[in-house]
Amino acid sequence: MMMRVKVYLLVLFCFIQTFLSFAQELNLKSDWRFKTDPNQLGEQQKWFSKVFDDSSWELVQVPHLWDLQNEYANFKGKAWYRKDFTLNRLDKNKRVFIELGEIGMSYTLYIDGKKVGYVLAGNYLEDFDVTDLLSTDENHQITLEIDNTLGWGAYWSWGGIRRFVKVSQRNPVFIHRQEIIAQPDLNKQTATVQTAIFIKNNSSKNELVNLNQLISLEGKEAVKSNKKGINIPAQSEIKVLLKHTINAKSLKLWHFDHPNLYESKLTLSYAKTDIGSLTDRFGIRKVEIKNQQLYLNGEQIKLAGYNWVADDRATGSVLPAYRYKEDIDLMKAAGANMARLSHRPLPNDVLNYLDEVGMLIISEFNNWPQFMNGKSEEPKIFAQKLIQQSFNHPCIIGWSVGNENGNLKEFPDVNDYTKNIISYIKKELDSTRLVAYVSHTADYQDNDAAQFGDIVHINKYGNYEKAVDELTKRYPDKAIFMSEYGGHADNLIYDTPNNTLFKSLMVDKLSDKNNLIGYSIWTFNDYRSTYQSPNLATATPVHQNRQWGIVDVYRNKKRAFRQMQNFYAPVKAIAIKVKNEEAEISLEPRSKQDIPAYTLKGYNLVWELRDVNHINLKTGFIALKDIKPGDAAVKSLIKWSSSTAVCLKVSLLSSTGYSVKDTVVFFREPLTPQIKHFITASNAARIIFDRDEFAITYKAYYETDGVVKSTESTTDHYVDLNQLIIGKTYKIWLTATNSFGESKASEIKIFKPEAGFNSLPPIIWQSQAASEAFAVGYSHYYSDALYKIRYGISEKDVESWKTISTNNFSMMRVPNLKNGQTYYYQISRSPVFYPTANQWSEVMSVTPYAGEFKKDTYVHGFTQQDDKLLVSFKSIKNAISYELICETDKGIVNYNINKSAVSFAILKLQKNTIVKSVKLKASIKYEN
Repeated sequence: MMMRVKVYLLVLFCFIQTFLSFAQELNLKSDWRFKTDPNQLGEQQKWFSKVFDDSSWELVQVPHLWDLQNEYANFKGKAWYRKDFTLNRLDKNKRVFIELGEIGMSYTLYIDGKKVGYVLAGNYLEDFDVTDLLSTDENHQITLEIDNTLGWGAYWSWGGIRRFVKVSQRNPVFIHRQEIIAQPDLNKQTATVQTAIFIKNNSSKNELVNLNQLISLEGKEAVKSNKKGINIPAQSEIKVLLKHTINAKSLKLWHFDHPNLYESKLTLSYAKTDIGSLTDRFGIRKVEIKNQQLYLNGEQIKLAGYNWVADDRATGSVLPAYRYKEDIDLMKAAGANMARLSHRPLPNDVLNYLDEVGMLIISEFNNWPQFMNGKSEEPKIFAQKLIQQSFNHPCIIGWSVGNENGNLKEFPDVNDYTKNIISYIKKELDSTRLVAYVSHTADYQDNDAAQFGDIVHINKYGNYEKAVDELTKRYPDKAIFMSEYGGHADNLIYDTPNNTLFKSLMVDKLSDKNNLIGYSIWTFNDYRSTYQSPNLATATPVHQNRQWGIVDVYRNKKRAFRQMQNFYAPVKAIAIKVKNEEAEISLEPRSKQDIPAYTLKGYNLVWELRDVNHINLKTGFIALKDIKPGDAAVKSLIKWSSSTAVCLKVSLLSSTGYSVKDTVVFFREPLTPQIKHFITASNAARIIFDRDEFAITYKAYYETDGVVKSTESTTDHYVDLNQLIIGKTYKIWLTATNSFGESKASEIKIFKPEAGFNSLPPIIWQSQAASEAFAVGYSHYYSDALYKIRYGISEKDVESWKTISTNNFSMMRVPNLKNGQTYYYQISRSPVFYPTANQWSEVMSVTPYAGEFKKDTYVHGFTQQDDKLLVSFKSIKNAISYELICETDKGIVNYNINKSAVSFAILKLQKNTIVKSVKLKASIKYEN
């Protein structure tokens, strides 16, 4: 049952700042007590009391999601968190705040046994002034009662503390937030920057303060100002406006291919004493809809992107840095210039990264049916929180006020809601961005809520051309964006990455639709769900993985990833003609009507001649001139001298460092594959191997009675041979194939199937380290009843290993481990009919770790052209950044590469510098 948002009692609400100084801050991460409350006894028994005995409760670390624990993986309901902490030397002239990151989902906050407030939707950052509720001693206790039953859409509603909990002291007078509106004049090449600064005074007397603003670009001052003698009445908030002009010399526009970011630093002071500061980044860019077309900085562009469900099975919706960076990097590499955040807000660190790497974003807030009307105040609260917390992010070009709520038979008041909330946003919150509603009925329903948006967002799953034509008739003056597309007949869902390939690209015949500005496929990634439907093609399987993405829930790339990368690439094709030891490379640009279509500025063509040891014999890159849609083919000639090269790889590198399209010419067959593990069951066998970049697919051969057969080719890391004949003796081997040919056969394995019920173990899809734990993602078979993991610290002494079990599908967590200790493990399944018959998997190893550490990264090669250095390397799983260590003629120089899933870096060197060698170290950081 839904509950209306209650009025905050004794709470002074304000939004979290990007940066707070002059504040004593305590991050409450460790030693929380946790207990589920399925029978809802907590309130009756006063679990929120400061003196309540919680010593028998489970001890957990924050962030913490109970759905990630085996025993609570499917728990929906209430759970409680309690934490004791101490505040020493409190300044009586300052206020004490509790800052909460994202909570899943509804929650009540208590401090020292007193209720602070209730929040219905915990998707947002919240800030509570608890000064007047604190007990008089220095020992304090915080309690959170959390309920994850409130959900919306097909994604999982993760339960628990998704982000941080902090306690801080602040001056009673502080900068609440700033809203920066930066408007460029494209003709004059200047920009106007207007900053609205909201200053709060929580004290009992009027205050007179000074305000400084410094706007900088890449560490260099662009403009600064000072405003003195600002009077702030007691117990009030005021708005101060500052307006500046950025001249042509200091102007750099923000674009998804050129994400230039400015910084606005505000400093508040009494006379000569600074009392607080706030820093936010922003970008200067111009987004317009003209003649049913989208323009960015005066250039017409077409959008191609993904709907992103920002979670995974190992970390839920916590979103550690490696998760969101890898996802965003992969989307960028797969051709995305936009993403739709489906359907909930994202934290500032995620938006910061989107700002940095360049991605256009449609941001959406949750709403629920009981508020889908023109009178409820709750949607205004949701919109206010979302927009005020993420106002300054240039990546966000539009707001969405809802998703698929427009069927007038089900939501008769949706038009009043949509009209009123869009009007409210434009008048009260943000007049600078596009605002729209996402419809799935606008192409056939009269009087659809889509009419109130700046553009028409439409979700369609089939009949795409007909839908766009009908929308053009109904809304001839509006641009159309296909916010979701996908087809159940076209998506080979609910299978392994190898078997997930689109039969067609679905929307590839829409490029001639003049008012269609782009489309976004559902989805980038598979995601956990319990959504069900009478149509089995759209229902979620029992393993709870909704497999609609181009990567799975464990972030293994599917075959569809390559399909979409080519479909969304900013050029149509890269062709290579090799003759002897030279090659002609031809880039075919997009046409003006293609989706995507935009001018390529600052792109590079990279070529690598690689040997059998994965070392580049020669590396080169060509700085391309601007390429516009409709231009003629761009041709380049490269030459080399080598007879030992395995392949020539040519990559188109975007201006932000992503390989958005590549082509490989092989000069020989793949290396002979090595069978890493050979696992047998009653009448089945499995080959497990490490994939190699010189192979495209793998195939197993099996021979008995002189007859040789083979499996289908696969891109997965294993091959299963099932339903082998009992009593026959099989010879089994593996080969690899690329465009040149097939490799030599691997070593031969001999296997004779026997009668019995022994079955092959689950496929291990993910082995994820965490702090004091690790998680294992695995496959599912329809008859599975139980899964077991046995683990220990001695690889050989299996008898000493411990065993845990669960009936949860897809993911199991092994807790209570020692950080820094390597553990070995295996997994098995027990079918429902034969619970004792099973086979253990291959032995895997994983090392739990807390915090950040460095790991050497394999460098394929590097090359220098004048003051530019290109490095080619193998990305590391879970990396959050890379440190490049260059030995130069002037000494050692270090560079930071702030990305996760990339293979190239182009860096600018100091003039007249010669690079002798390079090393690369990945930074890896594990959360709880």
